[in-house]
Amino acid sequence: MKETRRDRFSAYFKERLGGDRARLMQRTGYTKGRISQLLDKREPFGELAAARLASKLGLPTDYFERDHAPGEAAPSVQLTEPEKQWLQAFRDLPAARAQARLAEIEAEAKVFRDYVAERRPYVVPVDDAERPSDGYAGTLAETKNKPPKKATRR
Repeated sequence: MKETRRDRFSAYFKERLGGDRARLMQRTGYTKGRISQLLDKREPFGELAAARLASKLGLPTDYFERDHAPGEAAPSVQLTEPEKQWLQAFRDLPAARAQARLAEIEAEAKVFRDYVAERRPYVVPVDDAERPSDGYAGTLAETKNKPPKKATRR
């Protein structure tokens, strides 16, 4: 399977990045040596390494595990104009700054998920027809029997 992963990665690298190692380094944050390892048939290329690489490239984590139609390098997504501008701005960042910003975004997302998880027991279920696509049983606006507010000192 590791050769299949490497073959799929090589095909993606040639088709989507034009074989440009500098571009791959910028997109993934990997060093020149790490990229050489990934391309070297004598080096291991396991499932975890493939999943991490796919994630850094913005692909599904199982991308290098799956068969793709000839010429299919990545799933097609329609971006709005503002999304394209944000994407280009992010791509223009130096790799270290992009990694730092991604860490900041992930930290903010964790705070939000923790916040929602704390309040989830107080969410009132809604009919399946009204159920949000994110899988939550309801929204914070639909809560009742909320716990008392914590006392604050003035």
